Amino acid sequence: MAVDKRIIIQPKVARTHLAKFVKNLEDEGIKMVFTDPKSLGKTKIQTIFTSQNADYVILDKPITKKLKGKKIGRKFKVSSNKDIENILDSAKKGLDFVIIEVKDWKIIPLENIIAKLHKIHTKIFSIARNAKEARKMFSILDVGVDGVIFNTGSINEVRQALVYLGSKRFELSSAKIIDIQEVGDGERVCVDTASMLNRGEGMLIGSRANFLFLVHNESVG
Repeated sequence: MAVDKRIIIQPKVARTHLAKFVKNLEDEGIKMVFTDPKSLGKTKIQTIFTSQNADYVILDKPITKKLKGKKIGRKFKVSSNKDIENILDSAKKGLDFVIIEVKDWKIIPLENIIAKLHKIHTKIFSIARNAKEARKMFSILDVGVDGVIFNTGSINEVRQALVYLGSKRFELSSAKIIDIQEVGDGERVCVDTASMLNRGEGMLIGSRANFLFLVHNESVG
């Protein structure tokens, strides 16, 4: 996944917990939040908001002039091809970014928007309802959007979204098998990767995002 892609968190926490939550986001590697910069304390994290105090300023009307030292953009709701053409026309007038909200048929409209804006320098940010939706948006047309705005108050959900983005790494530790127990019949699946993976490569297997086992491929043994 490209290193310039980003998860943008819209904090879903009480104002009294905002500063601590943003600090936790920084610790997880989040670089930008969707919130009023006036509500934040001293922080290096960037902001995107309708306020001109934000690093990325969301305009409520077509561009008239650039704001010095700021990135400017607009938010669009997409329900038809006409809306997509409107986004393209607006982007060509000098927008640094666009925020896309699609209630239905998310993938197809985003495919069209990515295809049309790919050759110009306007960043595409989309709104996701959950981490899995964010994953889809980052992989559309093998290009994906430049950023996903994700409304959450859960650090675990943030971590999951970062795993999908590809910017979150797992620290692996050795484990020793001390006992094997018979638990009866279960489901079995075979994934043939012998011709795809090399020594030291495998799959992370488990039922929790923060506790997985690295199962080595069949190229050795």
